[in-house]
Amino acid sequence: MSMSQNRFHRPEVLAATTRLTERQASTLSSTADQEANRLWWAFALARYTAARREELGLTVGEAAELSGLEISEWLGLEQGWVPQDQEMLKGIAGALRVRWTDYSTVALLSECHQQCR
Repeated sequence: MSMSQNRFHRPEVLAATTRLTERQASTLSSTADQEANRLWWAFALARYTAARREELGLTVGEAAELSGLEISEWLGLEQGWVPQDQEMLKGIAGALRVRWTDYSTVALLSECHQQCR
């Protein structure tokens, strides 16, 4: 084996490269997991709102009317918009027949995770 070929087949170099690659993969995986977790919370309010509305058998129009929102606002809500107004959150919670304090807590968590990047 020539000197140049031997340089590329040393086990300790391969082992060090493998460790480096494993650390990089671990870091990337950790970063991807963190981002997935952030996105899960960022859209928690949207998922909960849509699921609860469907559970109650309400159309978007009915839920919007019950809550005092425009249909476009309700659609935005189910797509990730987080209302800032407490009265609006109370109206939505009322339409969904849930405690507004619970609903506003999920809204706060979603808002925080949408903002942290």
